[in-house]
Amino acid sequence: MHKVKTHRVAAVSVKIATQKESFQEFKAEKKAAKEEFYGEIEGVCDESKLKTPLLLLFATDLNGEKELVDRELLFRVLEGCRVLKLKVVVVDTQEPGEKFSQHHDITWLNPTTAFRKKSSGQKEIDRLFLAADMALVFSAHSDLMRLLMSYGVVLLAKDQSPILESYHPNTEEGNSFLFDEYDAWAIFATLVRATETYRFPFDWSHIVRGLVK
Repeated sequence: MHKVKTHRVAAVSVKIATQKESFQEFKAEKKAAKEEFYGEIEGVCDESKLKTPLLLLFATDLNGEKELVDRELLFRVLEGCRVLKLKVVVVDTQEPGEKFSQHHDITWLNPTTAFRKKSSGQKEIDRLFLAADMALVFSAHSDLMRLLMSYGVVLLAKDQSPILESYHPNTEEGNSFLFDEYDAWAIFATLVRATETYRFPFDWSHIVRGLVK
């Protein structure tokens, strides 16, 4: 009996070690993708830049066929992102407002040109989603949410999806950061909570591991 128990413990230990190794490889892939993305939009990327969270903000769906947020709310949320000094990629079919068109921390990405080409569209999605740390979504579209989560992207969304659970740092439970309504202040408070958690690598890795396990 003791021998069987020992073998079981050994098997479990090997499984845990394999999982840890696989997750570390996944984190390294995300870091490399983020470094490449920052290098492309800024020309250079150092370690300090990698510590800045990369946020995807979906103003439209991936196909660029549906607007998900009105412009006033979008621009107010972007003001909050500037205050928090986040790097933001806005997925949107419309042109940025004059205030944000030259802002180096905010990049506009038109999904109708970036994602629809058969030869490069999926590759661009893979690269962008792998580089991203978090995503702000204005829709309860579960397919998009699950896709983002599979890339280890932590979601910020309205509390209306059964696949999302608000993260609680005291219990280390939850997989996302949720707000109650589409209000600029509510969303800003959620951005603050997510950004503060991102500053603690162990806590953030714990959330990401839960998304991709």
